[in-house]
Amino acid sequence: MRIAKSDIIEGEVLGADSRFPSNRIPVKGMPMGRVPLVGNTHAGKACLPEELDEFPEVEVPQFLIDRDPGSYGLEVDGDCMDRVCPPGMVAVVQPGVPANSGDVVVATIDGADSIMRRMTVINGDLILSPESHNPDHENMYIAAQDDRQVHVEHVAYFQSREAF
Repeated sequence: MRIAKSDIIEGEVLGADSRFPSNRIPVKGMPMGRVPLVGNTHAGKACLPEELDEFPEVEVPQFLIDRDPGSYGLEVDGDCMDRVCPPGMVAVVQPGVPANSGDVVVATIDGADSIMRRMTVINGDLILSPESHNPDHENMYIAAQDDRQVHVEHVAYFQSREAF
C-alpha cells in the first residue's frame, strides 16, 4: 500500500476501494467526552510519574470512555516514542482494556517508575521498546523471573492537549 504525498497534503478522502484502512474512525464531528488528565508519563528513561495537584480534563472521543469508563490522560514527556506520539501530547490510558504484546503501554516498575513504550512479551519475558528518532534510547528487558514488579496499562489513543 502506498500513500501519495498529495493524499496527505490535500487531505483527499478516497472511496470504499481506498488505500486507507476501512476501519478508520473519523474524529471530526464525533461525540466527545472528558477524561481527567492525572499527570505525566515519561517517554525516555523510567522515572517517577509527575502527578498533578488538580485534575484538569481533556476532551476525547466518547467511544474511548464507552469502552473503558476508567480512562484517563497522561501528558507525554520525552522523545522515546516520538515516532508514534510527540512530546507534549496526551496519551489516553485505558486500565480496563487488557494490554497485549505489540501494544503501546504505560508501564509502572516497582510501583514508582513510569514509562511509555511498545510492549512485547516473549516466553513471559517483557520487552519495552522505544519508537524514537533518537538512537540513544534502548529496549528495556524484564525477565519473567525478575524480582521487579511491573504493571502495564493499555494506551489507546494520542491527541493534543488542546481541544480540537
